[in-house]
Amino acid sequence: MSGALAVYEQLRERWQLRGLDYWTTDPTDRAGDDWFRVSEIDAEPARLDALIAAFGARAETDNTKAAASLLGKRISSLIPFPATVTWMRARRVPIMRPDTTWVQFVDGAAARVAVDDIAAWVLANDELAGAPDCIVVDDDTMLDHLATVLYEQTMSAVIDALHRHARTGRRHLWGNLALPAINSALWAGEAPDPWTDGRRLLDRLEPVRPTVELLDAERTDADPFTLALRRTCCLAYETPHGYCASCSLLDRDERIIDLTARIGDAWRDRDRT
Repeated sequence: MSGALAVYEQLRERWQLRGLDYWTTDPTDRAGDDWFRVSEIDAEPARLDALIAAFGARAETDNTKAAASLLGKRISSLIPFPATVTWMRARRVPIMRPDTTWVQFVDGAAARVAVDDIAAWVLANDELAGAPDCIVVDDDTMLDHLATVLYEQTMSAVIDALHRHARTGRRHLWGNLALPAINSALWAGEAPDPWTDGRRLLDRLEPVRPTVELLDAERTDADPFTLALRRTCCLAYETPHGYCASCSLLDRDERIIDLTARIGDAWRDRDRT
């Protein structure tokens, strides 16, 4: 328990440095009506419809399909994204199953996540190794747990619910997971080979892999990095935010130029702490 809790606290501390505090491990925090267990997020259809509408209002769009897509994108930034960074940095993966993971909504936005059972997958030689059933034999097994549980099971529950209630296309919804999988490398600091890790993860994610094109990129002032060009659209253009830099609706050559500048700058100046 203590080792797994340390993994969660490392996640929390890392995001707090960027002004974010959306991890909690206190079960009493989930007593209010604003918390939803992922596996039961659409147990009351009217509540989920209201959540999608509230998120749309927050994003300044009355397009229900766009609101659902962007809500799914937001939840992906709370669940698989930080876990992927932790895997890249330290080969540790918090265990977040659909029936043990909760999302809190505040003022129309998915704001925090919590888990019922504090546990994390670690390698046998990890100083945080604790419960035997949380120790994995090698990194390939850990990657499989990350892909299967956090992406395919937990996020699949979210995607299925949003698809049912807003009729947003599954390809749009799964496509929102492509960038967390690959661009986690930008947040992985001095991880040994995060871009390769991102490619490995995408290769493992059958529903996500076809939604993105990966390109090798180089700049004279930065180490080699990867560009991810989306083959789907998150529908952000339906909001004042406009098109995302990697949007499939934009010219491919222009995206490559823009992303080489944006991702290259972020990779060159990445956090090395």
